[in-house]
Amino acid sequence: MEGDTVIDMFAGVGPYSILIAKSNKPSKVVAIDKNPDAVRYLRENIILNSAKNIEAIEGDAREEAKKFAVTADHVIMNLPHNAHEFLDPAVLLTKPGGIIHYYGMAHEDDLFESFIKLIRAAAERAGRQVEVLEKRVVRSYAPHQYNVCIEARIL
Repeated sequence: MEGDTVIDMFAGVGPYSILIAKSNKPSKVVAIDKNPDAVRYLRENIILNSAKNIEAIEGDAREEAKKFAVTADHVIMNLPHNAHEFLDPAVLLTKPGGIIHYYGMAHEDDLFESFIKLIRAAAERAGRQVEVLEKRVVRSYAPHQYNVCIEARIL
């Protein structure tokens, strides 16, 4: 991720954004969240952690995606219960060859395929294609429910 642009669509107080900014040497991390309290703490965390290459933005990821269209090498979508509602803006953010890191909550009977179909459909609406790079279970969430991650290259 060295030299890459990373956009965290749902940054909260910055656990992913700050760690990436400090350890992976991206050229820029754009951390977006619509919760003003979270963004206030995100800005404090950026200072406390001496993260220099991170921009905190208070706003809706759907609207901010228009400003950063086709700029991201990596798009982090860590909003497991609702990320599917933001797939169109995530595809818009992703430059050709960029990767969406999609997090969802899935039943054990369909851990990945429904999410992959949603990602493919969003890419197709934008005239783009998808290459699934990795799919994994992150953790157990509830009986028969799992937090999963799908990494998909948008072409």
